[in-house]
Amino acid sequence: MDDPSSATATTDFLIVPSLSEYGPARIAKSRRGEVHEGVRENDFAILHEPGLLLAQGWGALSAAAKKTGQLAPRDEEAYRAEWTTVYSGSPPLVIAATQRGRLLGYVVSYGVSGHAAIEEVVIAPWARQHAVGAALYWIHLRMWASTPGIGYASLGRRFPERESLDYFKTSMGAEVTSLPVVGAMRAPARAFLRVRRPHAHSRLVGAPVVASLPAAVQ
Repeated sequence: MDDPSSATATTDFLIVPSLSEYGPARIAKSRRGEVHEGVRENDFAILHEPGLLLAQGWGALSAAAKKTGQLAPRDEEAYRAEWTTVYSGSPPLVIAATQRGRLLGYVVSYGVSGHAAIEEVVIAPWARQHAVGAALYWIHLRMWASTPGIGYASLGRRFPERESLDYFKTSMGAEVTSLPVVGAMRAPARAFLRVRRPHAHSRLVGAPVVASLPAAVQ
């Protein structure tokens, strides 16, 4: 946020600070072997055109959504149309992992106002035994670390109800950081979420503002 004084709440994000200094020492020792294995066993590439995503992306995304029990993704036609549109302009950084031509997963991120922000992470169910997730995060962060003007990376919001995901991100070098946000919600909906879905309420509107933007990510 350009003007922290306009914030109405804070939300916890997983932030990798001082990105230019990011290296193996920032990764938990228990995770380094997994990163090494994933990089060694799989192929990785920056996608400068959408061909691989148009051919195999929706299959990987829909299978991942079904496996994790998350909401079903947009249908295949909409998915393909979206990527065709994205690549007709200035596309984000898309790093894909493959093995013998089969898509295992991909990470989508943008550079925004001096930081890198992950937009989407897809890991196909058939890739989970290949250490693809750790390797994709490592390569993604190293790519941004070598990009001038990028000071830190956001790996997304912290999810109290998904501790294993947060643990994975912190093991890759992220730190829980409260950042100011602007949130608005109609009163009845706010009350319902606060009582029935406290984690969802916190994720949508954040917690009351208690601190300014941390110096490490200004």
